[in-house]
Amino acid sequence: MNRVLRLLVVGLMVTWSLSAFAQDETEEADISASADDETEEAEEDDKDWSVTAALSTGIGQGTFVDVAPDPDSVFVVEDPSNAYDRWNLAFSLEPSYTLFDLVTVSASVAWTQQMLAGGGINEPNELRFQDVGLDLSWTGHTFESVPISLDGGVGFVFPTSDTSQTASLILGTSLSGGIAYKVFDKLTLRYGLSLGKDFHEFTSPLVTDEEAGIDNLIWREGGSDRVGNGVIIEGVNSEYALSNSFSASLPVWDKLRFSVSYALTTYWTYDAERADGLANPVADGGRGVAQGVSSSVGLSYPFLEYLSGSVSLRTSTQPKTADNRSFNFPFWNVDGAASNASQIKFGVSGTY
Repeated sequence: MNRVLRLLVVGLMVTWSLSAFAQDETEEADISASADDETEEAEEDDKDWSVTAALSTGIGQGTFVDVAPDPDSVFVVEDPSNAYDRWNLAFSLEPSYTLFDLVTVSASVAWTQQMLAGGGINEPNELRFQDVGLDLSWTGHTFESVPISLDGGVGFVFPTSDTSQTASLILGTSLSGGIAYKVFDKLTLRYGLSLGKDFHEFTSPLVTDEEAGIDNLIWREGGSDRVGNGVIIEGVNSEYALSNSFSASLPVWDKLRFSVSYALTTYWTYDAERADGLANPVADGGRGVAQGVSSSVGLSYPFLEYLSGSVSLRTSTQPKTADNRSFNFPFWNVDGAASNASQIKFGVSGTY
């Protein structure tokens, strides 16, 4: 498949994600180990720098069921028994340095590898390099009179992934803050708020008609637009995102910890008003709005001196059902396993 074509296929997903909040798809880029849990369990270290490496594997829920293919789809599924099997590996590396015991500067790089033929967005067994991240995190403040602590930071995303380059991302930015409260010196409750702003060269992912192939079925199936001079656009990029997150962490036995988290994110696209008279007369102009929910339920356990292992159930879906009549259960997808919206993840990480 033409490389530029593959890039734009990835770009179809951009209208539902903001790269300042995620390294491509959450289920691929997220490494399961909890940094907060590791910090609580680790022995005090007086050095200003650290390096964290993490490896995780995720198995999609569609792997465990036989799902009949959509009879209306233009794509032919030869073997429905494994058509929706998904298994991926993810690796990340994050060096960090603390300045003046006040601000921690960290960078992150990550790769994901699809282990099964059906898992790639563009091709079987796809290897994908994610965006490079740079974060400045406030080390936080804990009040002496009450068990409350504050934290915050700013983040930057640089477009090194195919997804972001197809979307013409120049820079992704985010500003975040959180407040945590410890109950009976055991249960830690936290609320976080994040605001993201992306900067793009163009408001839509695009590629030339010549490079994509004028007869390619993907573009007709995806409803892309040819806007003249052989240029194809697909959807509208997200410009802003606002995320509210809630989490709880509790020691279970020895160093074993249980954690649960829930995040609701709202995305706003660029203003899609068309001044050239080519817009559909029944379409509403302005900014598009979408929402997504991500959740996690898991256990983590530090072992040896620098290592930590984890297992979790992770779900990424929409807050409401397709008919908009009820809410989706946020902690496990019950609306068709073929979407692989839920995953079982196993991870191990080491910090030095």
